[in-house]
Amino acid sequence: MISGKRTLVENWDDRATAYIVDPRSGEVYGRTRQSGGNQILEIKNLQGAYKVVGEYPGSTLPYGFAGLLPGNKEALVQVDDGTPDNDRKPLYVFDRDSTKLGRKLYAAPAGEIVQIHRDRARRVVGITYEAERRETDWFDPVWAKIAASLRVTFPDHRVEIAHSTDDAKLHIVYVYSDRDPGAFYIFDSVAPSLTPLGKINTRLDPARLANRQPVKYPARDGLEIHGYLTEPLGREGQKNPLILLPHGGPFGIRDSWAFDADAQFLASRGYSVLQVNYRGSGGYGSSFYRAGLRQWGRKMQDDLTDAVHWAIEKGITSPDTVAIYGASYGGYATLAGLVYTPELYRCGINYVGVSDLRLIVYANEDQGRGADLFFAEAIGRDRNELRDRSPVEHVANIRVPTLHAYGENDPRVDIGHWKVLERELKRHNKPYQYIRERDEGHGFESEGSRIAFYTAVEKFLAEHLPVESR
Repeated sequence: MISGKRTLVENWDDRATAYIVDPRSGEVYGRTRQSGGNQILEIKNLQGAYKVVGEYPGSTLPYGFAGLLPGNKEALVQVDDGTPDNDRKPLYVFDRDSTKLGRKLYAAPAGEIVQIHRDRARRVVGITYEAERRETDWFDPVWAKIAASLRVTFPDHRVEIAHSTDDAKLHIVYVYSDRDPGAFYIFDSVAPSLTPLGKINTRLDPARLANRQPVKYPARDGLEIHGYLTEPLGREGQKNPLILLPHGGPFGIRDSWAFDADAQFLASRGYSVLQVNYRGSGGYGSSFYRAGLRQWGRKMQDDLTDAVHWAIEKGITSPDTVAIYGASYGGYATLAGLVYTPELYRCGINYVGVSDLRLIVYANEDQGRGADLFFAEAIGRDRNELRDRSPVEHVANIRVPTLHAYGENDPRVDIGHWKVLERELKRHNKPYQYIRERDEGHGFESEGSRIAFYTAVEKFLAEHLPVESR
C-alpha cells in the first residue's frame, strides 16, 4: 500500500557523485565518487560499511549495477571492462562482501540488454534485449506463458509488461508497433481477459501509416552500421526524395523499431526517411560506442555521409533529392553535413542544434560531478580541434537554404548557439529561415509551438525538396 510517507535511507555524502539503489526494495548499496579525473566505486557490505571496489579513469565505470538478488548478498551487474567477452555488457552476479565478480548469468544473443525483469522476490524472471527489435527471454514458465498468450493476441506488435501485481495475476501491458504509437491494457492472466485503458493517439490509423524497415550498410572503414528506413505508403521500393534524420544524444542513444512521429510525418508527405545508428550510438556494444568518442564532425559524420551514398547506390533516392534534418546532436549533424559535405544536400533543417562545440564543452566545466569528465572524453578539450569541428566556423561552405528552430529557455543547447550561427549566416549572406520561441526549451512542448514548427517544416520542404505528384 502506498502511504506517501518518506523514510531516510542515506545521508548524502558531499564527495558522492551518485548512489546505487535497488529498484525493488529501495535499499542503497553503493555509490560513486569523483577524484580528479577518476571515478571511485564503493559497494556496501552486509554490515552497511562502504568498501572500495576500484578507481577508474574517465567518466564511465566497468560495472553497471541493476539490483539485488534474494538474500541481498549478491547484486546484479552488467560488466563493461573493455574485453571482447564483455563488449555487449553481459549480466553477472557480484558479491557485496568480497567485492568480487561472480558467475555470468546472461549474455544477449544480439544487441544489448535493455531491461531486467524481476518478480516480487527479486528473482530474475526475464531479460529484454534489443538489436533490430526488442525481444525478451523469459526464464520462469509462468511469465513465459503470460508473454506467449499476449504475443498471440497482438501479432506484428511488440508487447511489453509495464507493471504487475505482486502475485503476477494482473498486468498493465503496453502494445505498439512501427505504425502504431500504442495502447495500454490491463491483462488478467487468470481469467484471462484484456481491459483497454487507453490509446496513445486515437486519431492515427495504423493502416494509413508506413512500415519501418531495419537496414544495414558498411561504413567506409568497414564498420557495420544499422538503421531504419521508412518509405511512403504505396511508394515502397521506388525512388523518393530522401530525408536523412540523425538522432540526438549522441552517445548511448539509438533509433529503434517503434512508432516515430517525425518519420511518419515526413513519410506521409511523400519522403523516404533514413535514420542511422552511427558509431557512438547505444545498443551495439562498447567498442561501437567508444568508436564515436571525439568523432563529432569526423567519423560519426562520415557514417551519415556513407548512409546517403548507400541509399543512392541502392536506388532508394537520387543524388539531387536528399535533405538532412535533426534535433540536438542531430541538429549539429545537420549543420556539419551542410558545411563539410555541402554538395550532398538540397536543404537542411536544424532543430535546437549545437553550432559551436566550445559552447558545449566549456559551459559544462563548472557543472562538476562527472560532467566535465564526460564532455572531455566524448568531445575533447583542445581549442583548435573544437574550433575546426564547430559548424559555425564554416558557414561560408553552405550552399543551400536552411531552416533553424531554437528555444530561448533551452537548458542543454543555449540560445547562444543560434546567436553566433545567425551572425555568421548574415555575414556570409546565406539564405535561411528561423523560428525562435521565447518560452520553449530543448524541443518545443506547447501545442501551438509544435504546430507552427511542423507547418514551417512542411512548407520549407515543399519549396526546396518538392515531391512529384503521384
